[in-house]
Amino acid sequence: MACCPYCLNYVSNVDFYCHSCGAEKGFLYFHGKARGVVFTIAAGIVLPILTSILSLFLLQGFTPPFFVILTASMLMFAYSAYKLVIGPVWYR
Repeated sequence: MACCPYCLNYVSNVDFYCHSCGAEKGFLYFHGKARGVVFTIAAGIVLPILTSILSLFLLQGFTPPFFVILTASMLMFAYSAYKLVIGPVWYR
């Protein structure tokens, strides 16, 4: 049994929702909702890689805009990988 950090009620280890206060457990908090592993991998790992590859072809080489897109993609990739490593946390 885990304990909700907001209301201190016991929550099952398999639950991702506190029935007492409504807190959610997830990897990312996006648009007012905690998101799981699939969303984190899709939006934080796969999408930045595809964006970098696509911008390389569309911008026709290593131009300054490509490096801006690559930097933003790498930051998103690193943040999502970090969130996957530390595991789910509680959001309210």
